[in-house]
Amino acid sequence: MALPPEKAERCCRRTLMEAWVGRESAVFRLPPSRLAFDPCDVILLERDGCLTELQPVSIAGSDLRSIDAVRQDRIV
Repeated sequence: MALPPEKAERCCRRTLMEAWVGRESAVFRLPPSRLAFDPCDVILLERDGCLTELQPVSIAGSDLRSIDAVRQDRIV
């Protein structure tokens, strides 16, 4: 695949930024009242007064729903 240098640089920068943002992850459980989450959703987690966007990558069902998620940044 051949790309013009400008487009190749944009693709490279985007891939690196997505990898940088996605290095943060979280594992948590939700109560039955929050069973509607699926992997397409974005979860806002507040920690130390800052909101962090997380996207579920796996969801396990039981009485409490166990979710593995990675950080997401829509700007990137």
